[in-house]
Amino acid sequence: MKNCVWIDTSFLYALFVQADKNHTLAQKIWETVIKRKITCITSNLVTSELGTIFAYRFGHEIALKRMKMIFDSSIIKRVSSSNDIESKALAWWEKYRDQKFSVTDCISFEYMKLFGIKKILTFDIDFTIAGFTIINIVENLSF
Repeated sequence: MKNCVWIDTSFLYALFVQADKNHTLAQKIWETVIKRKITCITSNLVTSELGTIFAYRFGHEIALKRMKMIFDSSIIKRVSSSNDIESKALAWWEKYRDQKFSVTDCISFEYMKLFGIKKILTFDIDFTIAGFTIINIVENLSF
C-alpha cells in the first residue's frame, strides 16, 4: 500500500491528550499527515484498546466522543482482526517472547507485514524491535 502508515494506540492517545508528553509532536505529525493526504490504517483492536483507556481515565462520554471521531475519520481506515491474522500474530509473540509485546502489537505487526506497511505512527519502541520504522519526526513521513 503506497502512502500508508499504520497508526498505534500510543500515537492516537498523544494526539488527543494534551497532558501527554508527546502531544505537541503528535499534532505536528498529524498536520503533515493531513496535508500530504497520507492514509492511516489501524485495527479494531487498537481502537478498542484506546477506547478502554479513555473510558477508564476520562470517563465514558469523552471516550465515546473520541471513538466517534476515529470511526468517522476519512483518514483513518480500520481493519477487523480475523482468526487467520490472530493465529499468525502468535508467531510474532513466540519469536519475541523475551519482549513485553501485547497481542494487539503482534496483530499490528502481522497486518503491517501483510499490507507491506513499513512505517508506523507510534511512541512505542516495540515496533522498532520488530523491524518497523517509527515516525517520530515529520521528516520521516516521506515515502
